[in-house]
Amino acid sequence: MRLCHNKRWWWISFLLVMLVTVFWSLSIGVVETPWSSILMPGSEKSRGQLPAHINTIIFEIRLPRVLLALVVGAILANSGALLQGLLRNPLADPGVLGISSGSAVGAALAMLILNQLFPSVAITLGSLLVPCFAFLGGTLATWVVYRLGVTIWGISVPTMLLAGVAISSMAMAALAAINYLADDLTLRSFMYWQLGQLSGAQWWAVSTCLAVLVLQVLLIPWLGQGLNALLLGEQEAGYLGVPVEKLKRTVICVASLGVGVAVAAVGIVAFVGLVVPHIVRQCAGPNHQTLLPAVTLGGAWLLLIADTLSRWLLAPLELPIGIVTALIGAPVFIWLLIQQRQRMVS
Repeated sequence: MRLCHNKRWWWISFLLVMLVTVFWSLSIGVVETPWSSILMPGSEKSRGQLPAHINTIIFEIRLPRVLLALVVGAILANSGALLQGLLRNPLADPGVLGISSGSAVGAALAMLILNQLFPSVAITLGSLLVPCFAFLGGTLATWVVYRLGVTIWGISVPTMLLAGVAISSMAMAALAAINYLADDLTLRSFMYWQLGQLSGAQWWAVSTCLAVLVLQVLLIPWLGQGLNALLLGEQEAGYLGVPVEKLKRTVICVASLGVGVAVAAVGIVAFVGLVVPHIVRQCAGPNHQTLLPAVTLGGAWLLLIADTLSRWLLAPLELPIGIVTALIGAPVFIWLLIQQRQRMVS
């Protein structure tokens, strides 16, 4: 059933499910917190009635973590859907095209420079330099892949995918070199960061990622219309009045910016930008003006579920978020490939 057939009820149901998931995530952890504490109004007076440790856990530790999971998941899924629409290939995503790896190299390089050369100001400058370096790394990787994939006949998707694999391999080698040069403390931080983590979420990360997400959402009407026209082909989209080159540059910049700040905030999180658009497209159809908002919400919910499971499955231990998304995403992606193969055979 297409999303548009029951649009209103679909949105209401999904938002209710997401709200329940938020409360469940806020209550899960080493210290179990009752829902009554979470549902209390957020005024200073009512918050003061909570025990001090419960108040700290809910509003200073778990709340920014939940919000960061929602925002980063939305950004990654939206970026994946944009790249799939631009390349007209459902296998395209920030990880496959090397954007995530390039962003990781940029962020890791910034962390190494700050921790090794400027340890006294590492915390102060880290919130500024790490996202900037991650964005530059992701943008450089995207530009290289894009230039290698462009021919006189247009974009060669297989070439871009192969270029993405090559860029990812080079980025992994660069990350290994950075790990080799780092001291023990920095190396341990790198390892946790590369696996993806939401623990220790900071409000600066939430606000930075939220600003990028707002930009992506505001561009959905224009990008959705352009990507719909691009499904017909670049020449046909140009005949319809779509500025194709401007659309390409905008999609690449927006996706790179989103992946850059997401990687800087939580590390490498796999499969969100690949699997969520696949799943949502089965319900919402190929119309990007409907698909992009649905994908944004779906990515937010998936990463929140993954983060909650990472804290709940092996409690009191915590799995890195990248491992959980891979465990969820890989089987789902294999199932989608099997479904697609069966449809092609039939």
